[in-house]
Amino acid sequence: MIIFTISHSGTPPVWNASGEPITCKGISQPLQDGLFVIDSKTGQPLRADRSQLSAAFRNVQAGNVKGTNPLLVSVGSRGMRTAVAINGERVAKVDWSQKYGDIESAQIVERLGSHALVIQTDHNEAFTYSLPHLEYLHTIKLANPSPLPLSIDDTGDYICWVPDPHVPGRSRIKSAIYGTFFDFRRVYDDPNVDFACTRGTIPAQPQPVSLGPASIIGSFFTFNQTLSGAQIDELLGGPNRPVLQRKVVDRNAQAAEEAESSKGGTDKDAGAIAAAAGAQTGLYDRLTSALSERGQMLGDLEERFNSLQEGSKDMVAQAKRLAAQQSAKSWFGF
Repeated sequence: MIIFTISHSGTPPVWNASGEPITCKGISQPLQDGLFVIDSKTGQPLRADRSQLSAAFRNVQAGNVKGTNPLLVSVGSRGMRTAVAINGERVAKVDWSQKYGDIESAQIVERLGSHALVIQTDHNEAFTYSLPHLEYLHTIKLANPSPLPLSIDDTGDYICWVPDPHVPGRSRIKSAIYGTFFDFRRVYDDPNVDFACTRGTIPAQPQPVSLGPASIIGSFFTFNQTLSGAQIDELLGGPNRPVLQRKVVDRNAQAAEEAESSKGGTDKDAGAIAAAAGAQTGLYDRLTSALSERGQMLGDLEERFNSLQEGSKDMVAQAKRLAAQQSAKSWFGF
């Protein structure tokens, strides 16, 4: 492994390789895309992009040349290891035997702020390790119907490309299978949009209904607004309410009914007055009996409270007497 040191100079700063390259011993048979530079505290990958170069430039300007002291994770076909600052002290090392099969790929996966290293083998298995100490976590059985390795991203999702068996050389992909390492499903359905449908009209929103009665009594209370019966009927009925049929009134039949009701009006009034007087007398009797029962219950409660008060006074006096006797015995040594 050959390490080059880059530095910046000029305004605007230009990054160039400086100094002699450093040669160090790396992992044997390294995998393609099997080298990862991670943060020593969180395990988050540190990529050589604009943000990381800007952070390194700020550290140099502030005099903090050492920075965050990153770690290098190198994965090979027969093992992997973690070293400090690329060629520094070794942190952890893992070796695989022949029974694990051939290592096909390695990927750092992030979930809820935690990071893990996923190693894929040709036995349709995936081994997960912690970062940066490379502690074994568990093995995942992969349902991979394709001879090609899975394409895994940093979120834990993967795509299985299934080649067409009738085309030699795996040059044509027959299907693709989407999956994830985590025990949940995402919604990736097509949007339910019908462009042939016309835009519907939205009816006007109903106005808030006041709780006050629509009468003269409602004016004495602090209600914002009162509605009439026709307005409430229109609000509750809605726009699709059927139109009421107009009622035809027969004048002759109405006059006959009024004459008939006027004849029996005297008898009906007398019966109504007698019923009202009886109801008033019954109500007065019920109120009188309820008040007497309440007075009797209050009297019983007063007697019980008085007996409790007398009992508590006797208990206090007895306790004082016993305390005086005990203190006298202890004083005179009885």
